[in-house]
Order: sequence, then C-alpha cells, then structure tokens
Amino acid sequence: MAAGMASDEAAADLAELMERRGAKDFCEQMARDYLTRGFAWLARVEPEAEAAEALRVLAHFLVERSS
Repeated sequence: MAAGMASDEAAADLAELMERRGAKDFCEQMARDYLTRGFAWLARVEPEAEAAEALRVLAHFLVERSS
C-alpha cells in the first residue's frame, strides 16, 4: 500500500505542476482547434444534415464537457 501512496502523491504532484505550467489550457485550446478543423472538413463532405448535426453536437460536447 505504501508504494501506491507514493505513486499517488507523485501523480498529484505532476498534475499540479502541469496545471501551473498551463498544460490544461494548452490542451483545451488544441482540442478546440481540432474541433474547428473537423467542422470545416465536415462541411466539405456534406453528409446528411441529421448525421452532420449529430456529429457536431457530439464533438462539441466532448471538447467542452470538462472545460
């Protein structure tokens, strides 16, 4: 159990360091950029309107759900 605790503490320390360095903000912006690019490609292939809207809603939800 002690080894697990050390590992948990190390993970928490690393997560805190990454947060301080802006990793979360960077990754969120990267996800939004991919979302924008994906929507542009979706418009090019012109899928069925209902399917395209479902993909847009799902993609938007996945990117924004924990921001």
